[in-house]
Amino acid sequence: MKKQLIYFTALILFLIPLTSHSQNGIVSLDHVEGLVSADTIAPGSDISFHIRFNNNTDDTIVGSTNGFRIYSPDGAKWSLLTVNYDSALINEYGGNVFIGIYSDGSISDTIGFGGFQYPPDAGIVHGYDSVVFSISTSIDDLQRGKTICIDSSFYPVVGKWLWSSVTIDDFIPEWDGPHCFFIEELTTDVAVIDKGIIPDRLTLLQNYPNPFNPETNISFLLPEKSSYQLLIYNSLGQQIESFAGIHSAGIVEITWDASLYASGLYFYKITAGKETLTKKMLLLK
Repeated sequence: MKKQLIYFTALILFLIPLTSHSQNGIVSLDHVEGLVSADTIAPGSDISFHIRFNNNTDDTIVGSTNGFRIYSPDGAKWSLLTVNYDSALINEYGGNVFIGIYSDGSISDTIGFGGFQYPPDAGIVHGYDSVVFSISTSIDDLQRGKTICIDSSFYPVVGKWLWSSVTIDDFIPEWDGPHCFFIEELTTDVAVIDKGIIPDRLTLLQNYPNPFNPETNISFLLPEKSSYQLLIYNSLGQQIESFAGIHSAGIVEITWDASLYASGLYFYKITAGKETLTKKMLLLK
């Protein structure tokens, strides 16, 4: 009887649903202005990364500090960053909002955003879900074929990625990054394909999609029937894949499956005849 009671009690505890925990809040990249496709930026135009706050907790947020980093894994450069923020957020925080910009337009720039409000005044109330500010820059034509990314970042002076609510001193909101975008290349090579013209020399196209996960297509054009060798290298310069064959004049398309490899910058090199060409590609998982 005692064993049966223990089993029955365990069954009841198993069937009782666990109490759900409060959510941690969400910071996300809502959208990007200046895109020509979902993952490609057009150089020569203004680019804005719009950041959204979602207070899905059960409480009012009375303080927040969040940092963001604009960077390039392959050396792209951009204009000095500027920030615009929603006036409604300023009202939520009673005007107690600060922005710190640390920008020189290369390697890695940071933006620090913070705000605070004291109870019983309003802060970011439960259910708040809105674009709160945007980080803007521009990229010139010299950056074509490179990559620009946005991610969370610790930053001076506060150096924290935290929200505070009325009942919880500090907690870390979720972030959906990093996000990376390919800077569109010139389309002259694509035009050659569309017209069905055989090129007068070896032509290597940018892989598509790029960034990619886990497969991407690598295409090149041969001016005549020729043997070829396509090699893929990691960021350390180590060869990790190879493809070889003989093909008639025209376009050759090869699909690379990078399921076994980690996110990062990769290089692909085509050799046909006496010519060799190399391009970069970005794997993001």
